[in-house]
Amino acid sequence: MTQKELRAEILTHLRKYDDLGLIDYITLDETIVSELRRFGSNVMELRHTVLEVVGGFAKLPKGFYKLDGAVLYTPFEEEYEEEKWRTVYEDSKIRVTDYDWDNQSNSHYRKSYKEIIVKKKIRGQERRVKLRPYLVPSLTKNLSRDMVTDSCLNKKIKMWGDYPQISLSYDRIMTNFKTGDLVIQYKGLPEFEGELQIPEDDNLVQYLIYFCCAKMLETMWTNDDIQGVVEKLSYYKGEANKLKDLADISVKFNNLPPDWNKRFERRNKKYLSRFYK
Repeated sequence: MTQKELRAEILTHLRKYDDLGLIDYITLDETIVSELRRFGSNVMELRHTVLEVVGGFAKLPKGFYKLDGAVLYTPFEEEYEEEKWRTVYEDSKIRVTDYDWDNQSNSHYRKSYKEIIVKKKIRGQERRVKLRPYLVPSLTKNLSRDMVTDSCLNKKIKMWGDYPQISLSYDRIMTNFKTGDLVIQYKGLPEFEGELQIPEDDNLVQYLIYFCCAKMLETMWTNDDIQGVVEKLSYYKGEANKLKDLADISVKFNNLPPDWNKRFERRNKKYLSRFYK
């Protein structure tokens, strides 16, 4: 299910208020994303993208959850084509490059190297850019470790002098350099062709529908936009509270490996064998 399809389901429940123009679609979409984030790694997947730093910051992807690694690249070759394009979009191919830290030179070094090709289609022409690995930025000291994974590549880099540094906030990545291309690997909400995907879990979907309905009704009630929403607000809040625990359990079990029950049985058998020797 896509975010658009989930939004349509929610609006079906709130059709009367939607017809009156009382539903803020932006707030609704933000509510869906923020509540999905609450389920953490159980609904996330490992993703890659290229961020263009301008003026010392870049906007993080919409479904961003935790950073797993960021590498600063510099272009060393550009090609232009004359063919006209009407749309604007970016296409990138990300390949993993291995790095390690050298105590002698106090810097990281590249164990293996593969070029990364980034294609940017802009109005008037297509620009192909080849990127060359440059530096693995360090993390600023005040960065909350809740924003990065335990295995984050950048945690291994020491901060010194004017070495490139990055920090993260809710929706952006800040840098101590003005411009550059950051290739990031991150845990984020699943997407397909730019559309947020909702995990196929009935309990999770139903919880999101009732939770978002309650949030929209709560906004209307707080702003006195319309009378008579208190009863519906109470109903949707109650249903959301009932479904919350079910949704938590469902996504945890869906995230388990396929043979989790066999592993459990083996561990349990090994544990019980101690009492029957």
